[in-house]
Amino acid sequence: MKHMKTGFAVMAALFFLAMSCTTTSETAAVAVAAPRTLDWQGAEFGDPVPDWVRAVASRDYGLLSKLPEMSGKVPMAFSGEGQDRDLLEIWVDTNDASTQMVRQIQQTITNTAGTLASGNKDNSESVRKMAESVTGVWAQATISGFAKMRDFWTLVQLADGSKEYRYYTLYGIDQENLEYQIDTVMGKIKAETEAEEEVLIKIEDAIKESAFAATGSVERI
Repeated sequence: MKHMKTGFAVMAALFFLAMSCTTTSETAAVAVAAPRTLDWQGAEFGDPVPDWVRAVASRDYGLLSKLPEMSGKVPMAFSGEGQDRDLLEIWVDTNDASTQMVRQIQQTITNTAGTLASGNKDNSESVRKMAESVTGVWAQATISGFAKMRDFWTLVQLADGSKEYRYYTLYGIDQENLEYQIDTVMGKIKAETEAEEEVLIKIEDAIKESAFAATGSVERI
C-alpha cells in the first residue's frame, strides 16, 4: 500500500510539473508573438514593406548599410510607436540626425576615455587631458549633411489584440563628408607629448568607428 501511495504521489508531481511547463511555454509564446501587420504605406497598390523598414523594425541596423541606396553613406534610422499616426509622424520627424550623431560621438569619447584610463593607470593624466580637450571641442561642434531618404508607416495588431501605428524614417550622410567633418574638429586638438598623441589617436579611431556604424532609436508616444 505504501508503494502504491508513493507511486501515485510521483505521478501526480510529474503531471503538475508537465502542466506547469506547458503553461509556461504557452505564456512565453504569447509574450513573444510577433505583431501582425494589418496595413502599410502603399498596400492599396500592392507594394510590399521595404527591406529597410524590416531592418529598422527588427533593430538590425547593420543591414541598413547593405542597402543599395546606402552605398557610401552612413545610415541613421528613427522609429516610433503610437495610436495617432499623424502625431506619430510629426514626433518622429522632429528627431535631428545631426544632433544625434554629435551626442553619439560625445558618449564614445566618455566610454573610450574610461576604458583607456582603467587600462593604463600610468597614463591616466594624458587620458584625462585629452578627454577634456576632445569633449570641449565637440561640445561646440555640429555635423551637417544628413538627408532624409525614406519614410514609411505600418499599422500592426499586437498579441493582446490592440492596434498601433509604427512610423520609420531613414537618414543618410556621405561617409567621406562625415569623415572630413570629424577630421576638421579633431584637428583643433593638439597633443603636447607622445603619450597624449597616442591617446588622441585612439579616441579619434573610436569616434570614427562609432560614427560610421549604422544606428537607430525607438520612441513611443
